[in-house]
Amino acid sequence: MAGTQFARRVERILTRAGQTFGAGQLRGSLTRVTGRSGPTNAPTGETTVDYPFVGLWSDFSAEERASGLIEDNESVLLLGATTLTTTPRAGDKVTVGGQSYQVKAVSTTRPGGTELLHRLRVLA
Repeated sequence: MAGTQFARRVERILTRAGQTFGAGQLRGSLTRVTGRSGPTNAPTGETTVDYPFVGLWSDFSAEERASGLIEDNESVLLLGATTLTTTPRAGDKVTVGGQSYQVKAVSTTRPGGTELLHRLRVLA
């Protein structure tokens, strides 16, 4: 099975999991602000780009929570890579259901160079 077929399958699994364990398919947008400052830290004009996505809320394991490294208002958001036209990164903003979250960290599952799933640690 080709990488893009796997990526589409991951998206379908996220959608089914959302329907089974949640309120259905989770749709939101990832916002990236670029052009914050120039080489002399002078503003160069910000550009905001929104990327719609399909995802699923998840949670940290009990071990992760017990480590003390996870903040109380921190959550996990899983995004199918085929639902985005960019790779998320720390500092991006995610909006779901009118609520905004700051992306703290991102890990991407990328076997064979094909992005399948993004796991975002987000702060409310």
